[in-house]
Amino acid sequence: MEPFGPDFRFREAPPAFEDYQRFILEHYDAEEVPISAFSHSLDRMLRFNCFHSVDNRPRRSMGDFVFTAYLLPRTPRNEELYERPRNGKKPHYVVLEQLLGVVDTSCSKLSLLMHIAMGITREDCESKSLRYKIYLRSVEALEKGEY
Repeated sequence: MEPFGPDFRFREAPPAFEDYQRFILEHYDAEEVPISAFSHSLDRMLRFNCFHSVDNRPRRSMGDFVFTAYLLPRTPRNEELYERPRNGKKPHYVVLEQLLGVVDTSCSKLSLLMHIAMGITREDCESKSLRYKIYLRSVEALEKGEY
């Protein structure tokens, strides 16, 4: 997979919560669960990460963030996410933050696939933004099987 192959198209705008949500629901068997289904530590870590995100402008408080969480159980449709032996029997999760579009997942391959599917804007490419660097690294890591 080349980062800018013949099918590549720049995004009009950076991906939003709805873009990530659509990707998850269209490509995988996903069950929405409350964030309370996870440990308090995960909730605190996610809030901390969002609070310190470069996209947190204007600065929101840690209580302002809204999370939508999904479990991706081991099903034939989700099997590609479980191809590594270390992925075990616990279902993978993905948590999306609705205000900033911050994503957290327990599956590194899913993270790579999402970064690639969400793409980049022309502005990302021209400014060599963090989103651009993550996109290129995701393509490289997926090609090499580094997940």
